[in-house]
Amino acid sequence: MFIKRSVIAVIGLILALSLTVDGLAQGEADLSQACAWEQYVDVYISGQMDVGSISCKVSNQPATVVDGGLLADKGVTVRTTILVDISKSIPTQMREKIMALIELLIAGISKNEQYRLVAFGEQLSVLQDFTSDRYDLAVAAEKMEFTGMQSKIYDAVYNTIPKIQPIDGNPCYYRTILITDGIDDTASGITKEELYLRLQAEHYPVDVIAVSAAKQAEPTKELAALVRISGGRYFNLNGETELQEFSSNIAVGSIFWLRAEIPGNLLDGSTRQFDISDGTNMVQFDFKVPVFEMPVSGTPAPNLGQAVEPDVVVSPAPGIEAVRPSPKRDRSHSDDSERSESEPASSGNFGEYAIAVYIGAGIVLILLLAVLVAVIVVRGKKKSGVISGVSITNGTAFNQKTEIIDADLTNAGATAGGNDKLCVRLRNISNPDQIWEISLSGGVLIGRDAGCQVCIDEKSMSRRQCRLYIDATGAPTAENLSSSNITLLNGEPLTAPRRISERDKLKCGRVTLMIDSIYSSSSGNVGNINKMTEFVNV
Repeated sequence: MFIKRSVIAVIGLILALSLTVDGLAQGEADLSQACAWEQYVDVYISGQMDVGSISCKVSNQPATVVDGGLLADKGVTVRTTILVDISKSIPTQMREKIMALIELLIAGISKNEQYRLVAFGEQLSVLQDFTSDRYDLAVAAEKMEFTGMQSKIYDAVYNTIPKIQPIDGNPCYYRTILITDGIDDTASGITKEELYLRLQAEHYPVDVIAVSAAKQAEPTKELAALVRISGGRYFNLNGETELQEFSSNIAVGSIFWLRAEIPGNLLDGSTRQFDISDGTNMVQFDFKVPVFEMPVSGTPAPNLGQAVEPDVVVSPAPGIEAVRPSPKRDRSHSDDSERSESEPASSGNFGEYAIAVYIGAGIVLILLLAVLVAVIVVRGKKKSGVISGVSITNGTAFNQKTEIIDADLTNAGATAGGNDKLCVRLRNISNPDQIWEISLSGGVLIGRDAGCQVCIDEKSMSRRQCRLYIDATGAPTAENLSSSNITLLNGEPLTAPRRISERDKLKCGRVTLMIDSIYSSSSGNVGNINKMTEFVNV
């Protein structure tokens, strides 16, 4: 009996060790950041991956790998926000060391990296937006003074997270370096739960530099939790730190970039499972894909008994897939061709392609009818509670800090059937008490003029700064109206009307407005605001 138990114990130990080794092998690569746009996804992985054998699957469907490699090898742009705590609690002897570290970072900035320099205490101050110009960064750094009374760390990190997106179609990796000496114990502002949820949802890394006069025996609990949640790194800057080596360690490091094309039938705005592997390392995560319609180049005439041309793709999804001879779609093309060849040959005057087109069109028609019936039923239930033509101009009945405005006062109830209105939720980053929920019908003026729907008493703003409206294609659009003080959209001058989306930032003078969400008035959907249904325990 003793021998039998010993054999069982040895076998169990061997199995446990094999599982541990396998887990360690897979742990060599971790997700650092992800960005889904149009039909593509850019994934940034902390660790080494083999480009030659890498594969990507989305909801168990193969995705075409377009490009990949290390950031440094591929010349991928890196945008780093250096967030500096300028409160008086920073030890006096460490202030000069912080400034010396910033000077070293600026002097050693790589050719593919851009810095944004931001100081914070009880308020945020953007000293210099993203740039690689050493002179501009050095001039901005000289403006720092450690005079703050509080350290609103959570507010500072939350409000400086940029919109994760490529630049002109080229990949861009974003991160934040937070330099602080303590924790955020302020009574108001962003909570740590709100910050943690956003960091997890957007996969945004935060590297923390904990400042202390003496070397820390162990990491600060709250700052270490922020690092774990965001997937960043923890550093301790103390009186004994050698700055040259320290500044080298803060560099981006070994980050692998991968771009893959998502299968067209999965681009529906839902959350999908991504599996990336090179045969040795595997990264698995869930991420929301965009809603995107593949470009249509025209519908071919039915093929009367002739063979299907190799560059025509017939999709079995509910709808008609675009005719797209792009070489990036070779994999889906071959799958669809095999599926088409396995079906029985049709007889009569219609080929296989025509039958598939008619079946798809029939399914689309049925779905559209079902959606139309559902909309009519829902509106019928809501009709008794709607007061046509009434505009709520003061939101104190709902929230004393929220202003709800209908910008279309003349036609609010005049349209037959009560058409849905596209609404936008705006928030003043510098003043969390200023929030607007506005209908874009008829256009919305922003400025300090009393006649503007969004009126902010700020001298740096023009009387009529900019305008939000719905363009001819039905997309929400922003347009600059000021000739002397041009509005900035995500840090770029708004020289021509541009479409806007959630998380965009409008800078009007010294005021920055965050577009929290864009939604339909009938859906009641206000984006991701106030949807905290879980708490993060660290």
